[in-house]
Parts: sequence; C-alpha cells; structure tokens
Amino acid sequence: MSETLDTGHEAEPEEPVQLQLEDTPEDAAEEPAEEPEDAPEELAETSDTEDLDIALAAVEQEIESAEPSVPLGAARSRAVRTWPFVAYAAIWFVFAVAAVFALRPSALQGTIVGSDYYPAVVFVGAALAAVGPVLVLVVWLVARRIDERSRKGLLASVSVRGASATLLGVILWWAALLLLDYFRLGTLR
Repeated sequence: MSETLDTGHEAEPEEPVQLQLEDTPEDAAEEPAEEPEDAPEELAETSDTEDLDIALAAVEQEIESAEPSVPLGAARSRAVRTWPFVAYAAIWFVFAVAAVFALRPSALQGTIVGSDYYPAVVFVGAALAAVGPVLVLVVWLVARRIDERSRKGLLASVSVRGASATLLGVILWWAALLLLDYFRLGTLR
C-alpha cells in the first residue's frame, strides 16, 4: 500500500508488517525468528521517528526548491498601477466636498431633500459607486496585457484596490450627508 503525503507525491511503499497477537507453543517451536544476514545494522536500528525525520527533510527540501525566485507581489506591482484608484478616490473626495458646499444653504434652512441639488448628489454618488467595478475591470484588462507572465493573483490584487477606493468614496459620501444633517439640525453652523 502506498501513502500520499500533503505534497501530492507518493511515498515509497513500506513492507507489510505482520503482527501476531498470541504466541502459541507450536509457532515458537516451528520457526525461530530469522534476521537477514546481509542487511546492514543501521537499517535494523532505525526507528519510526528517524524515518519520519528523513521524510520531513525531503519534503522541506522539495518545498524550498519550489519557491519562486521573485516574490509574486513584486511581479504584480509592475503591472498594476495604483494611480487610477488614487484618482478615483480623489474624485470621491471632490464630490463629497462639492455636495456639502452645494447643499449647505438648504440644510441651514432646515431641508436638504427639497433642494434642487439633492437629486443630483444622490445620482452622482450612485454613479460613482457603479464606476468602481468598471474601473477594476478596465485596470485588470490593461494590466493583464502588460505583463502576461504574472497573471496569478492579478484579479484579486486589482479587486482589492478597487474595492478599497470605492469603500473610501462611499464613506466620504456618507460623511458629507451626515455633516449636512448636522447643519440641518442646527448642531453645526
């Protein structure tokens, strides 16, 4: 029977070991236990823990030889640029500041929803939130063409950056609406 290690490689098959649960007088008289004459003494003295240590050392050596010479992050960093996501987050910031300035006079009068700018702020915020996944797709396609060798993890890297920029933008949008609500309630002037 062969065993499969975690590495996916098969270990060398071991010789089957026959265990005898009871010693009967007939079995003891028939055949004395024989040791092979040509087997070296080292093999006879090895224990299971030594065999396990040897197997672990072989697996560790195989893992070390399989490691890439260049870290994956360094290979992807050339293909995926950060500037599109920084620009996207900056657009969110400008939008949040513009929303506060546009809706502040209406908020000081006690109503934000009745302002002419309120529907535009809601629709622009929703549109900017929808632009995030589109930006991720565009950056991923461009980065995929630039560096065809390091595609592993590229979509995940671009998605995390895009999701982070979108999250930051939505938080800024909510903060702007919360600030406007404080103006409406008279907490801030």
